[in-house]
Amino acid sequence: MTATIDYVQTHITETIGYPSLSTELNGCYESTNLSRPSCSILHGRDVNGQLCPVSRLHTNTGAFIEDGLDINTSYVHPIDYLNALSFGADIQDVMATYHESWYIVTAGVKNIGGRDPNFYANGDCNTAPGIHDYVGRSMFIKAQAHF
Repeated sequence: MTATIDYVQTHITETIGYPSLSTELNGCYESTNLSRPSCSILHGRDVNGQLCPVSRLHTNTGAFIEDGLDINTSYVHPIDYLNALSFGADIQDVMATYHESWYIVTAGVKNIGGRDPNFYANGDCNTAPGIHDYVGRSMFIKAQAHF
């Protein structure tokens, strides 16, 4: 059996980025006579009435502060010299894998607690899909055959 516990703390100040486009547009439309500085990103509309491409400038977006705990465990139970049953878990996922000499079957649950992902204004899908599962809780089964 193996187990790891990692604590991560990241604090980055003076980050540069874009405010979200919806924040800029809402700020513009809520101002009197479109007078806010954020309105300068608008360049009118095309012949179909769609907004023309907007010009967005980088701005100081403040700070990025993230901390968290990563806990992982795994256990392998040998059945014989070729076959094994293994279990793995971390804070969000659990899975079990059966290793046979010519095939592997894995089943598990991702995001077992159904936790919503962290929000990142500049990330894909308003989060970091490589780190957080934005789909929610899901079950899976996977089989691999070796020929």
